Amino acid sequence: MIYYVDIHMVCIGFDDVEIDDIRDCVNQIVTHITDGNGIETEVTSVMGGEIFELHSEKIIREAKEEVSKQYQKELEEQRRKLEDRDKEITALKTQIEKLKNI
Repeated sequence: MIYYVDIHMVCIGFDDVEIDDIRDCVNQIVTHITDGNGIETEVTSVMGGEIFELHSEKIIREAKEEVSKQYQKELEEQRRKLEDRDKEITALKTQIEKLKNI
């Protein structure tokens, strides 16, 4: 049946992420319906009690993490450049003071 649903969804224009989100939502609904039943306990133990994350949410989270890492690298590089520039300015000021005293 899942195979039929996948083919049907692709035929009506859903992409892979949307199909995964629909599947995830259905799973959440089933888990909610079985709340308090033995089945729910089994599902929770299988999932390890983790909060459910949609596929699209996972993609967005991973992209944000990657952008954050890149941003941190760029920020560190800019800080190093500023520190180097500050050292150059300090050295130039020292030279200017020496020249003034001549």
